[in-house]
Amino acid sequence: DIPKATDLITRAAKERLARDDIAEDVLEPPKALGVDRIGPDGLTFRLTVRTRPGRQWVVRRAINGAIADALDEAGVPFAG
Repeated sequence: DIPKATDLITRAAKERLARDDIAEDVLEPPKALGVDRIGPDGLTFRLTVRTRPGRQWVVRRAINGAIADALDEAGVPFAG
């Protein structure tokens, strides 16, 4: 269910970005842009976040981890 997955991904990202360790690196809230790619193994969603210069990789790792945990908790299988 794409709308539910988008909501889950966005919520997980927003919750993670609110934590003190990276909150100051985030300049704008995340924006879910929807499905970016459909492939044989699943869907790829695009999410954008505006960060302070040079902090995009730290923020990206934090968001990816939070989204992976949220999908796992929701029982959404990973491709692979």
